[in-house]
Parts: sequence; C-alpha cells; structure tokens
Amino acid sequence: MIRLICASDTAGTEQTEALAWLNYVETQRRDSSYLERVENRLALLEPYDQARYWTLQKNFTAAKKALTGVHIQSSLERFLFAEIEEGLGDYESAYSIFFELYQENKERWDAGLKAGTTLLKARQGDRNALLEAARIFDELEKQKPFDTRLLTNKAFIALNQGNLRKAERLLVKALQQDPDNLKALENMVYLQILNNNTLQSKLFLDRLEAKHPDYVGLEALKKRIHS
Repeated sequence: MIRLICASDTAGTEQTEALAWLNYVETQRRDSSYLERVENRLALLEPYDQARYWTLQKNFTAAKKALTGVHIQSSLERFLFAEIEEGLGDYESAYSIFFELYQENKERWDAGLKAGTTLLKARQGDRNALLEAARIFDELEKQKPFDTRLLTNKAFIALNQGNLRKAERLLVKALQQDPDNLKALENMVYLQILNNNTLQSKLFLDRLEAKHPDYVGLEALKKRIHS
C-alpha cells in the first residue's frame, strides 16, 4: 500500500492530495487503481487537472469536455490537448499541435516523438509522411539513440519502405533494450513474415503471446503466419 506524506508543516487539503495522486500516477506508476483516490475529489480540481485525470482513465471524450471554454495557452495545456485529440482519433489535429510544440523547442523530445507517431497514423501509406517522420526521428536519435520507442518507430518506417535489413537491425537493437516490448515484437513478427521465415515468425509470435496475452492483434498475426 502506497501512502503519500505531506512534506510541508501544514496539513494538505483534499485538493492538494488529489493533485499529488494525479502526479504520482502520471509520472511514477500508471496504475489506474490509484486514481480512485482522485475521483471523489475531482470537482475540487481545475479543468486542466480534470482533463489530466480523464486522459489517464482513457476517457478522452470526458477529457475534452473538461476543457470546454478553457483558453488553452501553455505548452503543457497544448500537449495535453494534443494527447486528447490523438485519443479521439483526430491524428491530423494531434500531429499539428505536437509538431508545433517540437518546432518551438527542439528539446521537447516527447513532443517530437508524438509528432512523428501521430503523423504516421494520420497519413498511413503516404510516402512523404514516412520521409518526414523519419526526418523527425533522426533528429530525436541524437538525444536518445537507444530509446526503444524511437527504434521501433524507425523500424516501422524501414519496413514500410521495404528496407528489411535496416528494420531488422533496429528491432534487434530495440529488443536488446527491452526484450518484452510489444511493438518491437509485433514488428519483428511482420518482418519475419516478409522474409518468408515461418519458424522465426512463430518464435517471435510465441514470445509476444507469452508476454502480452491480451494483445488484440494476436489472432490476425497467427492468420498471417499460417496463410
């Protein structure tokens, strides 16, 4: 059982306690069970923090509703709004905001990564989108060359460009950093299918299923291997 301790001399209010739990879940442990301690105090929070709560609960409709009438101005507010747009499936809008934030400050690595990933979602199959996302990821690689999310997305682009050797090299590197990474394992299965390597595709699929038994794409991957 996790307990929060107030570091100041004065006792914390219900509002500060709710914010503390919200910050804990957001930055330390993505466990929605701790958000129950925020739910009963939700009305005490500002609209931005209510939207943070609903975003963590993956209720993006409620999150956007919480921001109705709010003047979204700061980079934190804009980043959250872009996450909500992404969650609602408006990838083009999300990309526009993430890319703008990244252009304003190239140290915003998180905004750069989100700009690249939402661009790929917004314009699937678009060759120019692949090239632009690759350019963004190449910039980000200078800051975090071993980040698994970055490596996996670069591999996804390589796969879609038909560069299977590059994709494999990137996925091997990603799995060295995080052997259980869902996206890396998923892309490795696709890579082995494209390489007509049935044995290896089954081995990676077994690893994926063992670590992520609830993954919704399992049956589709199995059909691809056996087709």
